[in-house]
Amino acid sequence: MISTPVSWIAPAPRDARANQSTSVMRVQAHRFAWLISLAITCGAGVVLAFAHDYEWLFPLAFLAIAVFLGIASLTRRPGFGFALGLTFGISCFGAGLPWLFDLLDRLNAPLAATLLPLCLIGALSVPTAVVGACIAGARPVRAARLLLVAPALWIGFDWIRHQGEAAFPWLSVGYTQIGLSPIAGYAPVGGVLLVGFITVLTGALLAIAAVRRDLRTRAIVGACAIFALGALLREAPWTTPAAMPLRIAALQGNVGAEAKFDSAALSRTLARYESLIRSSQADVMLLPESALPLPAHAIGGYLSALSRHARQTATDVLVGAYEIEPATGRRYSSAISLGVSGTQVYRKRQLVPFGDFVPWGAALYESVQRVPFADTARGAAQQLLPVLTSGRVAIAICYEDVFGHRMRADAAASGWIANLSNDGWGGSRQVQRQHARIAQARAVEFGRPMMRAADTGQSGLIDERGHWVDSLPLNEIGALEVEVTPRTGVTPYARWGDRVALALCALALIGAVFNRVSLRDAYVTTETQA
Repeated sequence: MISTPVSWIAPAPRDARANQSTSVMRVQAHRFAWLISLAITCGAGVVLAFAHDYEWLFPLAFLAIAVFLGIASLTRRPGFGFALGLTFGISCFGAGLPWLFDLLDRLNAPLAATLLPLCLIGALSVPTAVVGACIAGARPVRAARLLLVAPALWIGFDWIRHQGEAAFPWLSVGYTQIGLSPIAGYAPVGGVLLVGFITVLTGALLAIAAVRRDLRTRAIVGACAIFALGALLREAPWTTPAAMPLRIAALQGNVGAEAKFDSAALSRTLARYESLIRSSQADVMLLPESALPLPAHAIGGYLSALSRHARQTATDVLVGAYEIEPATGRRYSSAISLGVSGTQVYRKRQLVPFGDFVPWGAALYESVQRVPFADTARGAAQQLLPVLTSGRVAIAICYEDVFGHRMRADAAASGWIANLSNDGWGGSRQVQRQHARIAQARAVEFGRPMMRAADTGQSGLIDERGHWVDSLPLNEIGALEVEVTPRTGVTPYARWGDRVALALCALALIGAVFNRVSLRDAYVTTETQA
């Protein structure tokens, strides 16, 4: 006779049924808590994305980071901490980078045009997933993990995203504080990475204040001290005026990145920029990147006419155009100066992956690309800075201004920065706003005014403190003329670059290791005495 468990054919005893019911309820409660945690973390990621778009929303960055770190620190399972961080990252980059999907041709290759941006968003989310896994642990809410490990790992990964030829450091967390936040005062000292370290540290302090009652007062005092020091640093006179003001004009033709390459619209584009140039009374005029979307030799007569006009009016025109090197056939995205200071050329050095060049997966990308001239060559690493009117000017062509550590030498040797940009792909205003925040960061890092000319916006003047002095409306035709005072002096960031932020990351990780070792020794000693 085969024996059958009693519970299969008859009701279990009352105590057993009660215990079973309690266990089921606990499992359901845990699952519900996990879902709530993931949902809140997802919302925090979206909030952080909004903080990148609008500078007056900078407090939301602290709130979003505090929510993520607080929830991750309460979980005991590193695997769930990883899931929380991945959710946070995907929601942040997904809400902050939807314009990536507009860069590819979804009509002819919808699957590839969707998968490529999704893969990039997933890869960008891995760092916060690692942070979440490291914050979680058997002993929840360890202050050292929040204050040392979280900012060190987060900013360490941000630094990695700045390296290499295919780097994509867009939406680095420090950009959320550029503009109105007092935390921006740390930018001239250690750049946007130091600002990011301080931002994550402040979020960690707020998380500790929320979940550790015994440390609440000290955490709040620490956050207030960080804000106070940042406000003091904002007022520091890192640079001083170097010369008489110049009258500089940013010319915005409002020709979209795709429309400019339409041969039917070429004559209209050339006529529009010629009209803006001839009507300007500025000492220096800036045109956007590839404003003239043809190789320079193909429009030689047009450029010669502009040069004659500039010499006759004692002005300089800095034109964004393409060059083709006769000997090698290489194509360069260049800034060409015409006028009283003579013809000078600067060639773009930091290229946009899958925009200016294809680093990998060429066959796949070519089926979905919408970007002409995706075979651009890099300019020489060392180039002479153009001298326009009364001094040298540092030039950043579009994507180059994302890499402050590569602009240090040029910015220190110049009086102001000219940024020729092209943000019109897909017609997204979000990418225009985000790139404008990045430009603000470069100005405050180097203590130099930046004059920015973009195809469809945002064009205008950013002062040495990273504030917009004046700008043209987005997606409109116009010429903005303003007075720009070149400046002299070297900020700590221009001198040391990212070393300050990296040193803080290293010290934080070393401190976390020592803290863990001391806790383990104390535990072993206690067990031995017992």
